Amino acid sequence: MRPLLLALIVAVAPAAAATDPLAWAGAGTRILAGAAVPRLASSSPAVSLLEENLQLLSAATGTDLLRQSDEAVLAISGSGPDEQWLWIVKGRFTPGAPLRRGIHALPETARSGLRADSFAFVQADLLVAGSPEAVQGAMASRAPAPESLLSAAARLRASRDVWLVSERPLSAGYRLPDRHLDGLFHGDLFQPVERVTAGVLWGTRLAVDIEAHTAAPADAEALVEVGTFLMQLMGAQAPAGGAAGLLAAVENRRLTASGTVARFTCEVSEVALANWTRRALSVRRVRGAAQVY
Repeated sequence: MRPLLLALIVAVAPAAAATDPLAWAGAGTRILAGAAVPRLASSSPAVSLLEENLQLLSAATGTDLLRQSDEAVLAISGSGPDEQWLWIVKGRFTPGAPLRRGIHALPETARSGLRADSFAFVQADLLVAGSPEAVQGAMASRAPAPESLLSAAARLRASRDVWLVSERPLSAGYRLPDRHLDGLFHGDLFQPVERVTAGVLWGTRLAVDIEAHTAAPADAEALVEVGTFLMQLMGAQAPAGGAAGLLAAVENRRLTASGTVARFTCEVSEVALANWTRRALSVRRVRGAAQVY
C-alpha cells in the first residue's frame, strides 16, 4: 500500500499547488496582496468599496465574484509606467463555454479600477485578469515569485482576512497628493525599508497590523518618530472624507520599534469604517460629476 500511497501523493501535489493562487504569481512579482472574499462579502463597508469593480468584472466574466469567490490575490510587478497588475481569483465558477478557453478582453468600463485589460479562466476554479502580457505569462509555464515573498504571504494568509507583502521600495511607483509629504516619502527616510507586511482581521472591530522591516534599528526608530508626526499632520490638514476621516475612526493606535522592525497596530470599528466609506464614496462621485461638466 505504501508505494501506491506515495504515487497518489506525488500525483496530487502539483494539482494542489496549481489551485493555490500564490502559485500563479510570477518571478517578477514584488508585491502580493490578498483577501478571503467570503469574509469581506459579509461586511457592508467592504462591499461598498469593492462592489462597483466586482460587478463590472462579474458581468464580463459571466460569474458572481462576490458570492462565488473564495480568495482573491493581486500580484504586482515592475513600478511606475512598467507596473503590471495580475488578479488571481479562486472560486466556484461556472463560465459559459465560449469563456472557458483563451484570453478575452474586458470592457472599457471595467479596466481603469482593476488596471486590467483582459481575463482568462486558467482552470475551472481559477480566474486571472490583467494586461494581455500578464495573463499570457500566467498561462505559460514560468518561474514562481520569490520564495521570501511567497512564504511571508502564506504566513499572513493563514491568520489574516486581508493581507499584503511588499518587497518593492516604498517610494517606487507611489505619489502622494501633498507635495511636501510626497517629497518626504521619496526622500532618504524610507530608502532603508526592505519589506512591508500588513494584515487585517475583519469583524465588528477590525484589527490592523503593519510592519516595516528596515536595514538597521536606527532606521526603524526614525520611522516611528516621523510616522507619529505624519499622523498628527494628516489629522490636522486632510479632508474629512479622506485620510483624516479614516484616521479619526482609528482607535488604540500604537507605533513601536523593535530591532529593525517598525510596527503600527490599531483597531477600527466596522460602523466607523462604514461611515467613512459612505463619505469617501460621496466625495468621489461629486468629483467625478464635476469632471464630466
